[in-house]
Amino acid sequence: MDHYLYSLRVLRKKAIRHVLPGHGGVAPLIGGQVVDETYEGLIKKLIGLETPLMTGAMTLAQQGLLEEALFYVEKALAADSENQPAREMQAFLFLDLARNDKALRIFEQILQQDPRHFHALLGKGRSLLGMGSAPASLEYFNRALEIRPEDPEALMNKGLALYLSGCHDEAMDIAVFQEEFARKVSQEVVGKPVASP
Repeated sequence: MDHYLYSLRVLRKKAIRHVLPGHGGVAPLIGGQVVDETYEGLIKKLIGLETPLMTGAMTLAQQGLLEEALFYVEKALAADSENQPAREMQAFLFLDLARNDKALRIFEQILQQDPRHFHALLGKGRSLLGMGSAPASLEYFNRALEIRPEDPEALMNKGLALYLSGCHDEAMDIAVFQEEFARKVSQEVVGKPVASP
């Protein structure tokens, strides 16, 4: 089933105008719609025909099927453009798919409505970090930490932003970041041959 999903993902990125006979008849001028309907049908086989859109999106995301989760979230937003949980999930899916510019725009919209929205602050910081703006991201991690001072994800991201900004000592003062950094270094070293003198 995974290879069918992958094939349909690829097709959805192309401007398909016509579908020629295969398992059905010729579909002139509505090829994109046919591809989308086939894609949705395949997703429904995975999660169940009657599964609500947002429940389906969560299930797909938990299975690592981020593109499919995004497809479902966008269907939920098409049905209700004011669906705030869907808008937030869309932003985080964009973030996880490395579409940082799209994620950033949504987080900025959310923060215009609620400047102390913890997850949007964290998301905007992560978006900026992903776009190579580590120093700019620090403001948003700091604002998130004002709301939840002990949040491990905010602390980890702040440590990473500090480290990438050249503030290595400050980054290592953050225990959660220091532990993760040490674990990653240990993983890199284990199993690699040590050079002889």
